[in-house]
Amino acid sequence: DGWAVRVTSPITSRAVVLVDPDRAFGQPMFVHGAAPVDSIVSRVKAGEPVADVADDFGVPEADVREYLDAAVALAA
Repeated sequence: DGWAVRVTSPITSRAVVLVDPDRAFGQPMFVHGAAPVDSIVSRVKAGEPVADVADDFGVPEADVREYLDAAVALAA
């Protein structure tokens, strides 16, 4: 019908975050590891090392860092 089924977040230079209404109730999640963005961001904000959080969720650390760098730049 011409409507997008899933969308990757445009805030990063490559596809790091995906929104798909059929997965995770349509909440943003990382493409690799399928971890909810909110879960990772909240743990990093709580002071946990990015490497540890990425490892816990099975998301490449580079993906987490790229998303965090882009999100912080947008919030500024």
